[in-house]
Amino acid sequence: MPKLILPSLCTLLVLIGVAGLNASLLDYSSGPPNDRACAPPSYSNCSQCHASFVLNSGPGMVEILDVPAVYSPGANYTLRVSLTDPAASRWGFELTAMDTSSNGAGVLTPLDAETQVHSSPSADFIKHTSVGTAAGTTGGHVWRFRWTAPAANTGIVRFFATGNAADHSFSTTGDYIYSTASSSAASVAADASIVLQPDDNRPNLGTNWTVRARIRNHTASSNSMVVVSRVRLANGSYFPSSGWLLPPANVTIVPAGQESVDLVHLVPASAPLITATYEAFAGRVPSTLVASDSFTFTTTP
Repeated sequence: MPKLILPSLCTLLVLIGVAGLNASLLDYSSGPPNDRACAPPSYSNCSQCHASFVLNSGPGMVEILDVPAVYSPGANYTLRVSLTDPAASRWGFELTAMDTSSNGAGVLTPLDAETQVHSSPSADFIKHTSVGTAAGTTGGHVWRFRWTAPAANTGIVRFFATGNAADHSFSTTGDYIYSTASSSAASVAADASIVLQPDDNRPNLGTNWTVRARIRNHTASSNSMVVVSRVRLANGSYFPSSGWLLPPANVTIVPAGQESVDLVHLVPASAPLITATYEAFAGRVPSTLVASDSFTFTTTP
């Protein structure tokens, strides 16, 4: 009869220590995994691990600063990511730059020891380092890095970022996660662009679902538009069959400025489980289309 061997207390302590170490590794103080910038197609972000609070529900914010309204192919631009939160004391971020086909656009380069770049098959991601978490700093933190625009005209370039305003507890709890996006055009002829950034592309039935529309004015004049949205079903039909999901939202944007519109939808508990396309448009009354964006989503129980 085989002998039953029980682990010793020492072995148990080692196993517990390894489990604790694995848990602490989830903090990603040396930089998050790729694809946590709330960018297409997954729109994954740091709240998948730091799940104490709903995305963008805290008292702070993350911003992408100094993005040119119009870029020159091949030119270098120093950009900043600013993250603020009155209660946080450790900081993290991730950003990527993509064209409208969700491929990497341009080159991201660290300017100091606070940032690093990791590559994926589709795009590059710039993110904090351990030094860049600014542990113990209160109020907020800013990271600087270089973006080299694509060598050729790539059209609209979209920037997606998330920020982690952490409580410095060395765990994934108690941290607020924020997301943002911006855009740059190769020419003022683009007029304006719209970038969609859902809080999640797998909304649950019976919950409120927020899709954030970032509208950028690429011209040197004030720009007034309306923003509307709808769902395109897999069979090609639309919901609603006429009109829009929400009343048109009016936005007026200063020259080279940006405005955000939060499109908040109640997903009915009785809605079907589907995969469909969410579409949003920026335009001028009565029928001038200025810009559009879309993404695929799947409803979940």
